Amino acid sequence: MLGQSELTILVEPHLPSKIFQGITTEITGEGQTVAPVNDRMIEADRVGFEHLKIKPDWHTLAQYFSRLERQGLGINLATYVGATSVRRMVIGDGQSAAHGS
Repeated sequence: MLGQSELTILVEPHLPSKIFQGITTEITGEGQTVAPVNDRMIEADRVGFEHLKIKPDWHTLAQYFSRLERQGLGINLATYVGATSVRRMVIGDGQSAAHGS
């Protein structure tokens, strides 16, 4: 059930490659997730978005799932919030250590 279709579902909403394999539900978000994101993260990932011809118009999971609902989708999709995404939101992409207060 674990997959990584968060962005490809925006390119091909019906995900025929999944459906033809009998996959009707996918859980994403192992490590990095499509949201939450901030403007800094979107800019850092710009090349990947441009390659897929995706304009990231979301920052939260609620906004991302609203976009999916508007466009339609061919499978059930759920996600975890990946630790990498949380780290990137808080301290960025650098090598600095996270510090508690």
